[in-house]
Amino acid sequence: MKLFVSHTGDFRQEFPYSDSNGFRSMLSLATKNRQFMQWRNTDTTYTTNSVTNSLEFVSEEELPGQNIKGQSCKCYAIAAVEAKGRQPVSLTYFYPADKEYINPDLHRNHNDFFYNKVIAKMKAPYYKLVMDMGKYSITLTMESIQATKVDPDIFKEPTSYPVLEKL
Repeated sequence: MKLFVSHTGDFRQEFPYSDSNGFRSMLSLATKNRQFMQWRNTDTTYTTNSVTNSLEFVSEEELPGQNIKGQSCKCYAIAAVEAKGRQPVSLTYFYPADKEYINPDLHRNHNDFFYNKVIAKMKAPYYKLVMDMGKYSITLTMESIQATKVDPDIFKEPTSYPVLEKL
């Protein structure tokens, strides 16, 4: 995954190595409280309101940290339940202290997957995320991080496919 974070709080995740049924990209527009998701096998962009959380909170805790790519990282975990399917979900984030900074105020309305709560705790990008969805788990680990100038168009609403509201 490639993660791009703008100074306005927008962020984009690109998944260049996902398989033919995997995610292509996810764009979160902080000022519009919208998320746009594209999968490789569809010709539709799905959008959701990031103010609405698709999970129900169960608990949170700080766990022992890990060393990720030579950086000492703290650990923060949230346990939740999927609102529709009642599937247990755990989100475990490893993040550096006093390194890169993300302003949590820019994400105060991004409730989905408790991102507002997570970023308020971390105030930084995660170096590792473990999403345990019960039947499967996904681990994303940072390979490198750098400040760079990117084309601002990557933070524009997608127009290449029809947009469908996902409830």
